[in-house]
Amino acid sequence: MPLSVKYREHVLIVGPGLDEVVEADMKIVVFDEHFMDVYGDYVFLGYDVAAETIVVDRADLVGLYTAAALLDTGSSVIVCGKEPKRCLMAIAAHMVYRDGVDPENAITKASSLLKPLYGTAPQPTAQGLTALKGLYVALDAIGGAQKLSIVMSLALNYEYGEGKLHYGETVSWLVEIGAEPETIVAGLLHFMLEGHGPAWELYERRLEALGRENIINLLGQRGVGALSILEDIAYNRLEGSARTIAFIEALGPGKPYVHHIRRRGEELIVYCRRGTYGEPDRDCVAGIEKASKLLPVTGITRLRVAAGEPVS
Repeated sequence: MPLSVKYREHVLIVGPGLDEVVEADMKIVVFDEHFMDVYGDYVFLGYDVAAETIVVDRADLVGLYTAAALLDTGSSVIVCGKEPKRCLMAIAAHMVYRDGVDPENAITKASSLLKPLYGTAPQPTAQGLTALKGLYVALDAIGGAQKLSIVMSLALNYEYGEGKLHYGETVSWLVEIGAEPETIVAGLLHFMLEGHGPAWELYERRLEALGRENIINLLGQRGVGALSILEDIAYNRLEGSARTIAFIEALGPGKPYVHHIRRRGEELIVYCRRGTYGEPDRDCVAGIEKASKLLPVTGITRLRVAAGEPVS
């Protein structure tokens, strides 16, 4: 029998030995690409096999949400894989999603749970913790898991606008800078502005397809406010909350040249990829210069560039 631990109705293993613990009525959830290749054929044996690879060195809110949703649909064997941070973030995300556990407490509980499996208690990256906080605040801002699930499904239908990492980091970074709940909801809906064509045209077309009344019926007054913010962005009226979202977009969420952001009082530190000689990447610096022209936002009055990954 492989070494395993229990979480709710789930059995967690590192990788080898799936056939010794899986039962006929259990799903198989894999958080490691290598073991997805190994166990992918189990679908032909009648098992429900699902996979999600959380990007642990980015604020991958979509990955956390997807992992949490997978763990909320009945018993499963969870194949954590060799990178313990992925399983750490998945379990913590489910605690946030299911029970509203605050992010730091969720990390503590998930880390303690996984220690027997890995021999040490895994810890999150700075980016992972930011994504978890983003999920926590997004759930509160939008009105709970059911509403968030509907909006995330809509976002998926539109390929998350500019992609899932861009989408997730936009929302997580809005939370990091202390944006208002209405602005967070606008961030969750900002896929309506992104794609091929002018933002105003995409917004009008997708608003018609989704239905303004449908969005308002789902999200209430925060939906009304969020649509107003999106309309302002679409027509380049960059004041208030529209300016806040434009500020975050300028920094390049989801782009490979920017690792992370971190607020420190009135200052926002932007962690850029290193260039050839250890200098901050020029595309990252260009984004910072663009964003600086939109200051102040949410009490932030200055930006500081840092080269390299943030320290957790």
